[in-house]
Amino acid sequence: MSPIIAELIVTLRPTPLGDDAFEAPATNLGWGRLFGGQVLAQGLAAAALTVGPGLRAHAVHASFLLPGAVDRSSRLEVERTRDGASFCARR
Repeated sequence: MSPIIAELIVTLRPTPLGDDAFEAPATNLGWGRLFGGQVLAQGLAAAALTVGPGLRAHAVHASFLLPGAVDRSSRLEVERTRDGASFCARR
């Protein structure tokens, strides 16, 4: 596996902290702020870790209000809005 792919996998795999909280590493791409797509992917990955097997994402929405810092990891907190048999919602 190439080093770039290995780094991408690590970046997009948030570390569970307990109580539906996760830590996601920052990647400095040279822009002085986090890339929004990275934050979105990390948030989606964290939310996916809080649902049962067989449930997949159907839609995602994000608003980027402030630039993210590249010098420290991000804390992601997932709120379980709804848990159903075939549909779950996360925020």
